[in-house]
Amino acid sequence: MANVDEMRWNPILYLWNLLGLGRICSYILQLNISFIGPFLILLASTVWFFVTFFQIPIPAKLTLYVGNPVKYDMSKDSIDDVSFIFILN
Repeated sequence: MANVDEMRWNPILYLWNLLGLGRICSYILQLNISFIGPFLILLASTVWFFVTFFQIPIPAKLTLYVGNPVKYDMSKDSIDDVSFIFILN
């Protein structure tokens, strides 16, 4: 499938990126302050978890690609071999 990631928009994460708060957070984490780093990671992951629920659906054109069936022999081919054949087709 194509364009699956373009189906939702999160205004809070958009503003986060627009204001450059991700770069500020990364800069603070690079300072390696012993008590701020773990606290900031915990706070950021908790906020990220709750913020991701606020998404606005956007109409997008989805494309489903259907190809020829993959031929394999279950007695000889492993899962990795079959998935590699699938990627090549």
